[in-house]
Amino acid sequence: MNIVIALCLAYMIALVVVILAHALKQNKLDRFRFFKNFKKGNFVWIYLVAIPLYMIGMAHDGVHGLELILSSIESAVEIVVLKFDYGTVAGLADANAFYKAVLYICYILVVINAFTFAFAVFGEKLTNKIRLSRVKNESRILVVVGYNERSRMIIDSVINKNEKAIAEYKAKGDKGKKKPTLDRVVLLGDIDSDTFDELFVAGVSYVKFCDGDNLKSALEKLCGNFGDKTVNVILNSEKDDINLVYCKELEEIVGGFDFENISLENAKGIVAYVFGEEQNEYAFVRMVEATKGCVRYVNKYKLIATDFIDKYPLTKFMTEEHIDYATASLRPDTDVNVVVIGFGKTGQQLFLTSVENNQFLSVNADGKAVHKPVKYFIYDKLDSKNDKNLNHNFYRYTKEFLSMHQEKLAEGYLPFPNIPAIVDFKKIDVNDVDFYDDVKDKFGVNEIDEKKRVNRIIIAFGSDLDNLDLAEKMAEKIREWGIGNETKIFVKIRNDNLINEVLKDKFVGEGGFIFFGGEKNTVYDVDKIVRYENDVLAKRRHICYEYEWADDNATDEQISKNALTTWYNVWPQVKRESNVYACASIRMKLNLLGYDYVERSDSAPDATADFMRDYQANDEKIMLKDKNGGQVYFKDKPVVDYGDNVFKTGTVRNNLAMQEHERWNAYMICNGYVPATKAEIADYVKNGNKNKFEKDFRKHGNLTTFDGLIEFKNYMSTLNGKTPAKNDVIKYDYQIMDDVAWLLGKKGCKIIKKSN
Repeated sequence: MNIVIALCLAYMIALVVVILAHALKQNKLDRFRFFKNFKKGNFVWIYLVAIPLYMIGMAHDGVHGLELILSSIESAVEIVVLKFDYGTVAGLADANAFYKAVLYICYILVVINAFTFAFAVFGEKLTNKIRLSRVKNESRILVVVGYNERSRMIIDSVINKNEKAIAEYKAKGDKGKKKPTLDRVVLLGDIDSDTFDELFVAGVSYVKFCDGDNLKSALEKLCGNFGDKTVNVILNSEKDDINLVYCKELEEIVGGFDFENISLENAKGIVAYVFGEEQNEYAFVRMVEATKGCVRYVNKYKLIATDFIDKYPLTKFMTEEHIDYATASLRPDTDVNVVVIGFGKTGQQLFLTSVENNQFLSVNADGKAVHKPVKYFIYDKLDSKNDKNLNHNFYRYTKEFLSMHQEKLAEGYLPFPNIPAIVDFKKIDVNDVDFYDDVKDKFGVNEIDEKKRVNRIIIAFGSDLDNLDLAEKMAEKIREWGIGNETKIFVKIRNDNLINEVLKDKFVGEGGFIFFGGEKNTVYDVDKIVRYENDVLAKRRHICYEYEWADDNATDEQISKNALTTWYNVWPQVKRESNVYACASIRMKLNLLGYDYVERSDSAPDATADFMRDYQANDEKIMLKDKNGGQVYFKDKPVVDYGDNVFKTGTVRNNLAMQEHERWNAYMICNGYVPATKAEIADYVKNGNKNKFEKDFRKHGNLTTFDGLIEFKNYMSTLNGKTPAKNDVIKYDYQIMDDVAWLLGKKGCKIIKKSN
């Protein structure tokens, strides 16, 4: 008898070992699904051991034959519903401790099996409801609206970010440190059971939400009071009309916000990021304005372009051969050429973003810094020059003004700004027999001159493999033409797996290609969408502006409050993004002096002191002093004294300020802004409608040359009676680099020497 009992025990031990071994070798999701299979009866084997155990116990009490078999089976079946027929075997259990122990082990495993079955049926949904009930108490919530492949990439990026934060926290091993604040992810969408399993295991809460459901009600039920937590909402239904309806519902939520009490450090409230097609941008911008920037339009092509420009400004591969670091300008014999092959949505946005950021000066023989435009050669098989967006924005300035330059000047304008780029469109297919010859001519291969060329080829005309195929052919051509050292080839590849698993190893070294545009890491990554650090940086820069305009007796708190009230309640979106773009140009400006920036944790030596020495050469910043001679700070930022006539010409600091103004001009022109007349400037000063004037008519009084800004401040003084120093806007072109060490420090970065 004890042998049979021992065999039953061995059977149960073996069954548990096999189950655990099988479960442990699987990943988290497969393990969860493995245990969910309890409801399919795959683990009925645990009940079979009860039959011989009951037979032994009943036989001990005198039950024999067919009755023994049937009674044993009946009792074994009843334990499925947790009905343990202990009375029929109590005699043997009392007499044999070994039997009693094995029987109890059987009962315990049956209970575990039953709970596992119950969880498989009910537990997943119950746990999800519990998680949702706790969302109201979370400090950071990310809500993704609409489920599709793109949404999944966004959700995965948050999961990876949270896991990284936890791993870093554990690695530090400092129990006294505050645990990282993680984003609680909630999906509002319509998914199948397999996807539900995946999200459940990843800790993502789920609410069934179909197109047309009321987003406002769903968010209020989910989050409760928006004012005491940070709620980021990503709208990605892949249907622009539905996304616009969601934006309208969000406008009702935002309407109750108290923007007067928003602070830079207080990120609480709701901000929505809505994906939309580029051709529908203006419909979404309307919603951005209506919600005071709390709804933000996400153009995937702009995300690709801004990521590209941040990583690869045109100065990235320039050296002292091309840049005069003593003047932070390009050498006169440096020629910068950009070939864009394919002028679809990606190509057009890359072109515009590059023009908005890559503006340069060169110092001529007389020692004067002059604008040095980049040449863009654009190839497309379609007539891509004729485009409603380009006509409405980029071409407005040249069509409405430069074609009648002298006539316009006679109407009373400040000096006109420079054309931000030299652009040459060519309608030609890459398969055309003349295509390579035309590119060769644009690069000046046959010209005999002493120019030092910086060439860039951007390929974004077709599929990933089409782009790669042309890149290989272009690489052969530039080697054939002997310009391989001065030419970089950039190839758009959407598929991140293709880049990481194949192309990095096989093509980067051989072809010298640089891949960009991988959508998983460039577009559908939460940090690229939310851009919290970039927004805070831009707001800090705006607060610095406000400080310069503030009354002498205004407190730091009043200045910050006024600045953020203007940011939300007054400014159009183009002005908010102007600050973002200004901060995005920092890397290029540092490159012009031979520097770069990295995260503070990077091992490269901090070169901030060296940078400040080079930047301030012959033109050191004059720091503001109080009546006792002490340094004045705005919060923790040293304040520069921008009095009248304190700017020295011909210095690095002056040249970078001029470069910043050229960059700002380019940004405004690319957004369809044109210069205002002096009479229009006088009118909006008189009527106090400057922001409305700029928003409604897209005209600006500062769209002029650097010398024109001097004329502007003097003209403004005659209008408002304030001193030229109070009307001076030139200081804002200095400010970005005067404060760069402070700004980057706030971002968690440091200045280093550029590697080449």
